[in-house]
Amino acid sequence: MDPVYHAKPRVLNRALQEIGMGRYQVQIRTLLPSVLEIVTVSILVGAIFRRWFWTLFVSGLRVNY
Repeated sequence: MDPVYHAKPRVLNRALQEIGMGRYQVQIRTLLPSVLEIVTVSILVGAIFRRWFWTLFVSGLRVNY
């Protein structure tokens, strides 16, 4: 593989190690899992509600000609 391809991640890793973990990074790291849980639950609840809505209301509103 290209040596430049391998050198870029090394430079980035060294820079991140120099900067270290600050208060902001720690807060983001602790907050992220709870945000992902909220998003996952909201997607599931939305899917359940959509299914319930369409089966209950749309199937009951059919017009017979």
